[in-house]
Amino acid sequence: MLLHRLLTDDPTPHAAETLDAFWPRHTAWVESVERPYDRAVLGALRADRVGFAFVAGYRAALYALAPALGRHDLVALCATEAAGNHPRAIQTTLRDGRLSGRKRWTTLGGRASTLLVVASIGTDVEDKNVLRVVRVRAD
Repeated sequence: MLLHRLLTDDPTPHAAETLDAFWPRHTAWVESVERPYDRAVLGALRADRVGFAFVAGYRAALYALAPALGRHDLVALCATEAAGNHPRAIQTTLRDGRLSGRKRWTTLGGRASTLLVVASIGTDVEDKNVLRVVRVRAD
């Protein structure tokens, strides 16, 4: 399927000034494509700038990790904190269903409808952070 599309579809990039203009075109373009890898490749093919190609791949990767997210909404993975994004640097906590902490930045954070927030639920017997990802509506 991917090879056929690469060889037969119009390779003209989707000219778009903003992510808000690119994203609906991208989702329509890859609507019938099931595999996240294929969606990423086709998205990169039609993007008119590196940033939009990255978004297509980033979103496809998040869908591969969590298919329940659906395929069209913009989603952001929120991991990086003041001390970095290594598991031992994560200080955001999830205790008794309550999420608490701060993230330094996240790709697509201001545009996402859903946030995947990496949080610690405590430490294990070796004093290593035990992490979970919490799905949070961005609003």
